[in-house]
Amino acid sequence: MAAVVLVFALALSGCWNRRELNELSVVLAMGVDKVDDEYVVTLQSVDPTQMSRNRAANRSPVVTFTQRSETIFEALRKVTTKASRKMYVAHLRLLVFNEKAAREGINDIVDFFARDHEFRPDFYIAIAKDANAQELLELTTPTEILPAMELYKSLKVSQEAWAPTAAVNIIDFLQKITKTGVEPVLTGVTVIGDIKKGKRSATSPVRSRSPNSST
Repeated sequence: MAAVVLVFALALSGCWNRRELNELSVVLAMGVDKVDDEYVVTLQSVDPTQMSRNRAANRSPVVTFTQRSETIFEALRKVTTKASRKMYVAHLRLLVFNEKAAREGINDIVDFFARDHEFRPDFYIAIAKDANAQELLELTTPTEILPAMELYKSLKVSQEAWAPTAAVNIIDFLQKITKTGVEPVLTGVTVIGDIKKGKRSATSPVRSRSPNSST
């Protein structure tokens, strides 16, 4: 009997839930804009062909996909009709909302991202000021090759060096929501310069602003 059990154990072993890198599109940043009664979801993913030393200088290292729908879940699923690879969100570094979404309340939206098993709860949340999240994620940046990492590191460094800004991840935000007498805050991110030029070259830096109430 022991031998039979061992044989079956060996037969069932293996990477049954593996995901091949050449079948995935790694998403580093996501934007959620509330437009009328619908959501416009923007995904900034890495272009794997641009991560080598011989990458083309005139080609962006990231690709953005945008989809509009009544729910965020539906928008994320519809993006698959525009991409040849499955969106892999486990490495998400930043989630950005526009002011309309923030003012109408993002508790339910944040709850969705916290409960979805594909997302890891260590990404930062911010509010796009005087611009929408889609525009923010379509910009190139002067320091980091990947714009999402520029924003992520800027929030982290700014919080350590200057108290008025705060790098808030989804866990911190949810904990503050559930505590009595504590008001959650999120840092605002704005664009300095011409947004149109910023989409073509690294001339429009993105800057963080002091925390704003998420109510």
